[in-house]
Amino acid sequence: MIFRSTISNEEAAQLPAAHFDGEIVIVDNDEQIESVCKDLAAQRIIGFDTETRPSFKAGQMNRWPCCNYPHTGAATSYVYAA
Repeated sequence: MIFRSTISNEEAAQLPAAHFDGEIVIVDNDEQIESVCKDLAAQRIIGFDTETRPSFKAGQMNRWPCCNYPHTGAATSYVYAA
């Protein structure tokens, strides 16, 4: 399978809407990390996303660090609290 690095707005509008029916877990203490790592390591595919504050100016990078790194397996999505 070949993955494209870009997609137009028109192509994106044609894609079906998707949603996640699994459990969402807020990871907010160090004691959870080991079990989260074991679960994610057992997954065939892991999805992830980063959330950042937008800059709203072309070519300008935002100086704020990423604030959210959710990782999702087949049945559980982990959101890390700061």
